[in-house]
Amino acid sequence: MQSPVFVGRRDEVASLVALLDRARAGEPGFAIVAGEAGVGKTRLVTELAVGAAGSGFTVLAGHCVELGAEGLPLAPLIDALRTLARTTAPGELAEVLGPARRGLARLLPELDPGALLAQNLGAEPPADGIQVSQLLELVLGLLGRLSTRRPLLLVLEDLHWADQSTRELVAFLIRSLRGVRVVLLATYRSDELNRRHPLRPLIASWERLRSVQHVELRRFEPGEVAAQLSAILAAEPTAGLVDMVFDRSGGNAYLVEELAGVVRGGGDPADLPPSLADVLLSRVDALSAGAQRLLRTAAVAGRSVPDKLLAEVAGVGDAEFYAGLREAVESHLLVVDHTGRGYTFRHALTRDAVYEDMLPGERGSLHAAYGEALAREPALAGDDAAVPAALAHHWYAALDLPRALPASIAAARHAVTWFAPAEAQRHLERALEIWPRVPDAEQRTGVDQAEVASLAGEAAYQAGDIDRSLSLFEQALAELPAEGGAVRRALVLERRAHALRDTGREAESVMALEQALALLPADQVTRAHAVVLSSLAGSVMRTNDMTTTATLAARAVQAAREVGAAQQEADSSVTLGLARAYPAADPTRPGDRGHGDGRRRALPAVRLRHHPACRR
Repeated sequence: MQSPVFVGRRDEVASLVALLDRARAGEPGFAIVAGEAGVGKTRLVTELAVGAAGSGFTVLAGHCVELGAEGLPLAPLIDALRTLARTTAPGELAEVLGPARRGLARLLPELDPGALLAQNLGAEPPADGIQVSQLLELVLGLLGRLSTRRPLLLVLEDLHWADQSTRELVAFLIRSLRGVRVVLLATYRSDELNRRHPLRPLIASWERLRSVQHVELRRFEPGEVAAQLSAILAAEPTAGLVDMVFDRSGGNAYLVEELAGVVRGGGDPADLPPSLADVLLSRVDALSAGAQRLLRTAAVAGRSVPDKLLAEVAGVGDAEFYAGLREAVESHLLVVDHTGRGYTFRHALTRDAVYEDMLPGERGSLHAAYGEALAREPALAGDDAAVPAALAHHWYAALDLPRALPASIAAARHAVTWFAPAEAQRHLERALEIWPRVPDAEQRTGVDQAEVASLAGEAAYQAGDIDRSLSLFEQALAELPAEGGAVRRALVLERRAHALRDTGREAESVMALEQALALLPADQVTRAHAVVLSSLAGSVMRTNDMTTTATLAARAVQAAREVGAAQQEADSSVTLGLARAYPAADPTRPGDRGHGDGRRRALPAVRLRHHPACRR
């Protein structure tokens, strides 16, 4: 039973309202709200958002989603974009999206109905090669345009569940938002951040920034617990009840609400459950058997579940289904979600307790049921974007490895198109883990283990995990067949060379590319020639051998033209121009030794051609 009165937090609210006031004047604000599960982060943010909306702010909010070990890529951004699309008039939406429309429609197709219609008619989605760095710029531009109309509050909740792409987005916005009327507010559970949690180093770096305001929510004191109980019970609590609830809850706002609900329901204060799990499950135990089964079914889906998907997996008649739902909602265990088409646990702690209280076989069967339902009718998910990762998660949790393997690879491919290489890497590494335990793996996936390892290596490289990408490329090379795989081996060596070069091992990079070139057929020109030659020319240029660079780049340009490889032709042409602009140095002339000056001027140009702005 949630308190109808917002208790305490005066200092925290005052500091966040001050951020809103400064943003209204053109100074962007950043706030990180931390606290243990149940301490009141969401309630604080909700109160702030209501006040901001009432004072003329546009409020967009999104939630990170826990889906097994894999966060749903960019879930809070998609959530916020969906709200924007559904609450903004078409003309105004087109103006604020501007040049970002096509790129962001890759995340949420309803932002570009024309593209969505084309896909429904069978057209392929545009393969425009947009990169993560470009997405960040698109979001930055969108927020700036939104803030010219009205000041903006962007809320990202549950950052402890964020995928890497979301963490990178938040870090980028904190670093890059300047001179706009935007407040970025993120929340996370401080008790979830163990020593190796990926969010921890980011939090540490933000703590050193004056521009970022940190709000740590403490537990309630006895007087605040008394005020919360008074609001919930609509009566002044006795001192004994306050002491008992404070002792059992430790001042955690959510647990106070749960214990107050026990009292309001007629429970004996002396019988209040002592452990956290018992506190959370006490209200569940009071439900009918049918409602409890429905709640367990919902818990396997995660924090939230679309109503049609829940009904399908529950497999009961409408009367029993809605009776159980109504019971769970009236007991304040489930609430209708923000879409109006699904249900979410009022608090993640309750969902976790229900899930952990289930028998392993019961959980596995329900995971399998979710997998069957989504595979049969993906529309039940309510959001096509969630289906690939959900299928991979449910089949793996159900220990159905023959189906988990292709689902993991499909989820990885989907993550790549959604600017989430780190999530793609995790799916592919899981596929590599599963592979030996699926006898017909190649028939089920349509690829071999070497291809999966190579894709994982590329995903790791794109995610910035260079050392891991090297290991995965080496695994791919080891898995390639000894006969008939020369071109494939050459292309894997080329990708590995990029990783070597980015770790400063330039000589090894050149050697790997020379080895790759030697593997390619000498009697015909292929796309692989263009790719390898272009990379080799770029790597040799880093060693300051401009004469060899020019020769290789000219060969690369010619090969690319013959096979129609436009990107390699462009890259090689830039390399050729740079090499010819800085001819061989005269070692007898002071300052020319080692082509140092030429290299210093050439390398920025090489980096420039790979900058996102140069590929738009």
